Order: sequence, then structure tokens, then C-alpha cells
Amino acid sequence: MTARILQRLCSDWQKRLRLMDWRITLKYEPCQDPTELGTTQFWLIEKTATIWVCPASAMRADAPPTSRDEELTLVHELLHLHTSPLLRMMSPADEPAHELALNCIAEALVVLRRGETQ
Repeated sequence: MTARILQRLCSDWQKRLRLMDWRITLKYEPCQDPTELGTTQFWLIEKTATIWVCPASAMRADAPPTSRDEELTLVHELLHLHTSPLLRMMSPADEPAHELALNCIAEALVVLRRGETQ
């Protein structure tokens, strides 16, 4: 994957997820936390966000194969923008369930999209 391909995917997913009203800056670089695959910083009122996607090449050799899917990470991070208004109502104890739900939804969406192009 290249930064250019990831940017094209980001534009496509913004349309699919109806996030065209968000201004998103995409960074394709290793995350500061080596355990993260990606992260998002957003400003809800302004509808702006910066999304970091860690390149597979920067991941540990023992990382599971699904963690090396940059498109899956991108979609997961974009889904955070839809759920961002809910964060105020969630407790830290809710975070694992929230992340798991986003993982499941992102994987289902990516599998469906890839089925369209096969």
C-alpha cells in the first residue's frame, strides 16, 4: 500500500460512509504507540479529523495478518467519526466493547466492498 492509494481509499470510504462533510487529514506513518494500528483525533463541532494509519511495513513481525490490513484500519478509524458524539455518554469500561463493535463493522464493510470488485 502507498500513501496515495490510502488517500484514494479514504475519499471512497468518506463517500460510502457519508462523511463528506468532514475535513480529514490522513497520515500514513508509524503510530507513536507501537501497539496501535491507527488512531484518530477529531474536533466534532468543526467536523475535522486527523487519522493516522500505521503502515504494515512498520508493524512487528509477529503482528496478526488482519492487523496488517491498512484499509480495515482506515475504515475502523472513520467509523469513530460516526460514533464520536456517543463518547460523552460512554465510560472507560465501555471502550473495549466499542472498539470490538467498530472492528466487526469495519471488517464486514471491507469484505463487502472487496466482494464488489472481485
